[in-house]
Amino acid sequence: LKTFGMTESAVNDRLAGIEAEHAVTLAYRAHFPEIEVKVLARGSDCPARARAAADAVIARLGLDVVYGEGDVTFAQQLGKLLVERKLTLGVAESCTGGTVGRLLTERGGASDFFVGGVICYANRVKEGLLGVPAPLLAKHGAVSAPVARSLAQGALAELGSDLGLALTGVAGPSGGTADKPVGLVHFAVASLAGISERQMVFPGSRTQVRDLAAFAGLSLVRKVLLHGHDA
Repeated sequence: LKTFGMTESAVNDRLAGIEAEHAVTLAYRAHFPEIEVKVLARGSDCPARARAAADAVIARLGLDVVYGEGDVTFAQQLGKLLVERKLTLGVAESCTGGTVGRLLTERGGASDFFVGGVICYANRVKEGLLGVPAPLLAKHGAVSAPVARSLAQGALAELGSDLGLALTGVAGPSGGTADKPVGLVHFAVASLAGISERQMVFPGSRTQVRDLAAFAGLSLVRKVLLHGHDA
């Protein structure tokens, strides 16, 4: 089972008792920033017990955390949801520098749901290509909730997608301030039905912050698809 959104220790705590209840062994494998939960059963009835235990794991963690089974990627499963709903995604990436686009296109079939993206590092690109108002940037700064919302709406409008995802933040290792520390990322998802936004401060190196931010942004897209805006 593939999961994203909880630490290994939190997953382990949430699944306490399942091994004894179903006579199985649970194994964990960290594949940053995801956690794989493997259900191992032995004996003549092992397929049925393994399936029952896997279903119990899914019930304990929830579908917002468990995104798939077997050889699947987070972006691939998100793409499947988009295709099922006949929707497309466009992205505006600042601090992640194309990481979201890379994740979405790692496997074939991305053209069915991904229209493309803009790596909008400079403010003039945010303004010129995605329509972020200069006064908004001057007032709030590029790393802010209002700019993330505007970028998401710009991706929606300029890329012609059904959903627009935007990410802007401080990936580090330098550039942080007291108000906007290293690791702070604002992200937003816009559609014609509304807009959802989040902000998080991610730990780790520059690469880890970018990877966590990309996954968190895609996770917000998934939540919007499953539950609607700001569910």
